[in-house]
Amino acid sequence: LFRSAKIRKAIDECYLGPSTAHIVASATRRKIPHIRLNKGSLVQLGYGARQNRIWTAETDLTSAIAEGIAGNKDMTKRLLTSCGVPTPEGVVVHSPEEAWEEAQDIGVPVVVKPRDGNRGRGVMLNLRTHEEIVAAYHVARAEDIDVIVERYIEGHEHRVLVVGGKVIAIARGESVWVTGDGKSSVEQLVNAQVNSDPRRGNADIHPLETLQPRMNSVILANLQRQGLTVDDVPATGHRVLIIANGNHAIDCTDQIHPEIAHACTLAARVIGLDIAGIDLVCQDISQPLDGQRGAIVEVNAGPGLLMHLKPAQGKPQPVGDAIVGHLFPEGENGRIPIVGVAGSQHTTQIARLVAWLLQLAGHQVGLACRDGLFVGQRQLEKQDAAHWEPGQRLLINRNVEAAVFENDPMSLLTEGLAYDRCQIGIITD
Repeated sequence: LFRSAKIRKAIDECYLGPSTAHIVASATRRKIPHIRLNKGSLVQLGYGARQNRIWTAETDLTSAIAEGIAGNKDMTKRLLTSCGVPTPEGVVVHSPEEAWEEAQDIGVPVVVKPRDGNRGRGVMLNLRTHEEIVAAYHVARAEDIDVIVERYIEGHEHRVLVVGGKVIAIARGESVWVTGDGKSSVEQLVNAQVNSDPRRGNADIHPLETLQPRMNSVILANLQRQGLTVDDVPATGHRVLIIANGNHAIDCTDQIHPEIAHACTLAARVIGLDIAGIDLVCQDISQPLDGQRGAIVEVNAGPGLLMHLKPAQGKPQPVGDAIVGHLFPEGENGRIPIVGVAGSQHTTQIARLVAWLLQLAGHQVGLACRDGLFVGQRQLEKQDAAHWEPGQRLLINRNVEAAVFENDPMSLLTEGLAYDRCQIGIITD
């Protein structure tokens, strides 16, 4: 097991995660170059001054303020409500008894959840009694100091992916249940009937998480409401609720009603996110929200993409194409003019002359040659820069509008080119 973990870690450091790799593949089809900036999912698309960066489903256009707002569910709801987006009534509470009092004012059933949370952690649904609400408060309080009590909405949870002001993909969630066989404990049933699903796991390639009943406070609270523990053995045929929300696995992108699509795109704009995962609850996504008392319950920054790439039912959606198209409109490829110089006859002098001519034409020029590394009139390094690493540094520099590279023959053999292609290649012999 230890050796397997080391191998998995080494592979993770060499390869991009599936969501990021999908976006990079979409960029590659558009002939947009990419550079991996760390061992994780921070990737540069394009070169120099024409680059954009992604960090899985976040981009360098994603506002830090908007991300902070999205992380505060109470603030998110107040902003959405003020702009006419349907949201459930709710309030922040700071004690179990206050939670019960507010639940009575709102009207049971209610939802209790942490103000700042994700992936459904600490969220308890359809609560009706004092005991259930008090228990749910403690579950949510373990995730965040502020707890929200809000109206419970009947229906299915949907995750709507909005990119650049357009709805791109929708996945409908399902509750997770197990069925008793009269001899297996609840924990054994979860492992046999739920965790055996090949889509579940703890690595980035898995769209669904492995469930650990003993470690999950929401699962434990749900079992307690049903009078069970993880070690109890349900009777044959008895269904046990494990998780009431999450498990987004059914694609329903083609079914969305135009009014719901408008509400989701408006929610993303109100919060200020260029890419957002909108969580809404309704009975039928093909009908307007008003008639079924549906509402948007959360707006998420940096939403997961795997549910749209690997749905259990329905077709995968081209979310990578949408994100790349958002960053690089049609006709743009993120490239700057690049001139490559190779050979053995005066290559350094030729590279410097070409860079000077480009500079006279009004470009901020990066130059990597044997005389050093230059950006504009500034020399960044004096040592030999006619190899891969200094060339990559030029392409990462946002000030560089055009670049000239002297390519040392030995570096070509041992390291390769710093760029994937050049507009002009000069061979001196």
